[in-house]
Amino acid sequence: MNLQSYLECAAGSDIVDLRAANPPDAARFYARFVERVCTPWERDWLAAYAGDSIRRRHRALWSLWAAKEAVFKTRYSQAMLRDAASSAGAAAGFRRSHPLLDFTPQQIEISPDARITAARVSLAGAIFSGDSEFTIRYRHGAGWVHALCHHLRVPPPSVWIARRQQGPVNESEAVREMVLAGVGRRLSPLSQAMLSIHGGRATGCAPWLRYRYRRIARRDSTRRRRCFRGENQRMPISLSHDGAWLAGAVPVAFAQMSGESA
Repeated sequence: MNLQSYLECAAGSDIVDLRAANPPDAARFYARFVERVCTPWERDWLAAYAGDSIRRRHRALWSLWAAKEAVFKTRYSQAMLRDAASSAGAAAGFRRSHPLLDFTPQQIEISPDARITAARVSLAGAIFSGDSEFTIRYRHGAGWVHALCHHLRVPPPSVWIARRQQGPVNESEAVREMVLAGVGRRLSPLSQAMLSIHGGRATGCAPWLRYRYRRIARRDSTRRRRCFRGENQRMPISLSHDGAWLAGAVPVAFAQMSGESA
């Protein structure tokens, strides 16, 4: 795959625990929060929920926020891909920290549909120059909302997971284990893989999946099994955890590299 194809396959995922995102002084907090992160159009869209239940208003607001986070993560992954493709970044791959991009929520405008199942994205500002043809897909559950951002020209990620944590755990480790398990289930029975996740917020770069696979062909006419060794592959992924919930997404390019259909 060429660089442009990888850039289009980058995806961002963000989950919000609606029960955890409920401060004691909710009315005052939401007023300040909306003023700080929402565009004028988004504030008008939220105003249409003024007569609805607190639960519906709560879900609408955090659906906007999750989508903005997902868009930013997508652009961050694209920046890391460009970095790795450069002469300086090629040797270090995704380990090399990228200069911190300024996350300005009001430069990302989200336009959800009536049922908040999908949304259009409009971008502004210097950090969003270039390709910006993104769409948002939502999943909702009892007490959570999960937003996924991906390019309009490619299918949604091959692995897209949201799961409730069971008991007290290390969220960072738990979300990685969840995504690795999801990727493992996605592999063909004829494939074997060595998978690991590197990077993340603590390292200053986007998380990425290291993937080396061995494709085992079926028996040929001589009844021998043939093996094809794959090279080490690196694919930016998106991880998120909030409150009791974990979420992750692995781009569709993973399926193409592993020999699976998208």
